[in-house]
Amino acid sequence: MINTENIAYCVTRLHCFKADKSVSAGTGFFFGIHEGKETLLPILVTNKHVIKDSVEFQFKLTLMDGSGNPILKDYPTIRIPTKGYWVDHPDPKIDLCATTFGNILKHFETELKSKIRWSRIMPDNIPSKDIAMSFSELEDVVMVGYPIGISDEFNNRPIFRKGVTATKPGLSYNGKREFLIDIAAFPGSSGSPVFLYKEGFNVVNSAGDRLAGRDDKFYFVGILWGGHEHLATGKIESKPIPTALDSVYRSNIPANLGLVIPSEVLLEFETVFQKPN
Repeated sequence: MINTENIAYCVTRLHCFKADKSVSAGTGFFFGIHEGKETLLPILVTNKHVIKDSVEFQFKLTLMDGSGNPILKDYPTIRIPTKGYWVDHPDPKIDLCATTFGNILKHFETELKSKIRWSRIMPDNIPSKDIAMSFSELEDVVMVGYPIGISDEFNNRPIFRKGVTATKPGLSYNGKREFLIDIAAFPGSSGSPVFLYKEGFNVVNSAGDRLAGRDDKFYFVGILWGGHEHLATGKIESKPIPTALDSVYRSNIPANLGLVIPSEVLLEFETVFQKPN
């Protein structure tokens, strides 16, 4: 089931180390492909520009106890060479890449005798085309990630931010496989999953009994990759969200409009990752 508690364990902060010793940061999230009764392949997804030019990347995981509760201390750090680990999305125009996560799970469970507190976003969390077209231009959205690298480090949890859609999620903005959200997107936010949040309403009587209503709904609608900038020359450009934590905007003014890749494109990773036996 998708909810805010599980979403917090669907994402992880990625630190990428370059040959010149500089460090960039972004957001990765876990997604399940090849879903079946007995099959599921968990993958870790982020933007291609997050890991670009890096030689190593790292992220932290949260362990859990025998009762399934997170252990809020001593978070193990996974550090892996970048080369040969990531697979680009089959559409070269899509700024996404992914890597398998099951081998890391297996390492913890079989060799270290530990279990990881994690969650994954599933294909059935993606709205159908008909549902996406039923959304209006103005819907509440939640973006989960690590703006300017910020996180709740003590609890190893991400930052939730709220905004609204700026264009209809079911339509291709300017003919591209993306749509706009009205939200501030800072370095570190690249790769953040975006959820459309439809808040339920309740009708109750004077005694507090529920008479009618609608449940809250979460839909996984996309992944942040870039934003608009207004240049000093007056020109407007669409650019990837910076990953360097020391990035400073000088002559370019961010418009606080995020460019989001629709979540349905993640299913296309099934063409490049083999179905598990």
